[in-house]
Amino acid sequence: MVDVSRRPARETVAFAVALAAIAALGGVAAANVAASSPASASGPGSVGAVADAPPNATIDSDGERLVVEQAADERISGTSNLESGTQVTVRARSSNGGSPFLRSAVATVNDDGSFATTFDFGDVQVGTEFTVSVYKNGTELASAPGVVGECAPNCGEPTGDAAFTKNIYQTAAGDTVEIGVDMTGRDNATVRFGSDATNVVIPVTVEDGNGDGTVVLQFETAVDAPNAHGMSAKADADTVTVPQDVDRPDSLAAGEYELSLSLDTRTEPVEVDVATVILQEGSDAPPTTRGGDAGTTTVGTIYGTAATSTPDGDGGVSMTTVGALAVGGVLAILGVVALVGDFD
Repeated sequence: MVDVSRRPARETVAFAVALAAIAALGGVAAANVAASSPASASGPGSVGAVADAPPNATIDSDGERLVVEQAADERISGTSNLESGTQVTVRARSSNGGSPFLRSAVATVNDDGSFATTFDFGDVQVGTEFTVSVYKNGTELASAPGVVGECAPNCGEPTGDAAFTKNIYQTAAGDTVEIGVDMTGRDNATVRFGSDATNVVIPVTVEDGNGDGTVVLQFETAVDAPNAHGMSAKADADTVTVPQDVDRPDSLAAGEYELSLSLDTRTEPVEVDVATVILQEGSDAPPTTRGGDAGTTTVGTIYGTAATSTPDGDGGVSMTTVGALAVGGVLAILGVVALVGDFD
């Protein structure tokens, strides 16, 4: 019987040890490779592309709130990060009880992100507060407070001019004086009679109702009752309005009274012309009349000036009187010559 030994051969053990060492080194290398490799883009902790910013907008204003004038074509503008050509809706809604309103318009975003539109605030009461909002597909992108402010002089006002027809109007105290107003390109103006210095101030609005460009204002310097304004239009189609109570005597004293002509604006009247009304003293002495062969002669004092009139001339000596005086002079000279001859 052959005796077989169970101890492995020395070469077999050595080979096994070498294989184990190689396996161990391979595991370490694989672990290092796995640790140094980047994570997959689809796995947890991956970093994707940055998402687009949400749409937004701003509204332009000079201060804490937007101020617009009480006029048409008031511009409201702003900027947005929306693409060029995108349309947004701009709304202006009143926020207090002044003049309720809602305005809406569509604006287009430009290449630089700006947009603008206009609204008509001409019929909105000054001081009315409102809110401006910008929408895209029903989503509000921005909002800002606003107010309808004072209009600059002549803003939104009709063009045209007015002037008095004379520099001086005069009549006797107690009579009616006619004051003419010419208007070009407009149908109304404001006339102010008197001043604080004369203790009589009467403002009156005149309106050209027949469109002839002229209004003749009739002013009674004496009225039936104190504080009656005594103002009227000469033409029936024209209109004269006294907007307030007046304080005046029933009869104005003789003297000079100021006139001023103004054009009304949304803020205050603008004076465009001035003139003067002169009231003269009247005569208390009635004229007297004498009869005679040569006609009638009226002798009296009218407004402080003596005046006589005859049918033969313009208040001078008639030719008949001159002839009589000449004949008398010749006879007197002949008489003197006769007397001198007698003395010789």
